Amino acid sequence: MAARGKDMDQPFAIAEDGGVFISQAEILKSQMIVSAVDASLPPDFAEKAQEKADLLERRLSDLEAEVKSLRLADDAVRQHAIDLKRFIDQLSAVHPE
Repeated sequence: MAARGKDMDQPFAIAEDGGVFISQAEILKSQMIVSAVDASLPPDFAEKAQEKADLLERRLSDLEAEVKSLRLADDAVRQHAIDLKRFIDQLSAVHPE
């Protein structure tokens, strides 16, 4: 899985397919810290960390979809307001007060 981006010191990286994963640099840094204090990681540490990264990716994707939906709704409301103003202007021209 190749990562794109310049900064490999970031905890998360983005794969070419758009997936997010924990960067190898972050895993190595964590292993060095843990081994320096003579402790060991639980066997399922990497799996749980990847699950958390996947969850964050899904949440971000959901938020991005909602923002897009709100933008579309905002555009639709704006267009309806423009159409309503035109209609009122046309009514005013035909039936001046």
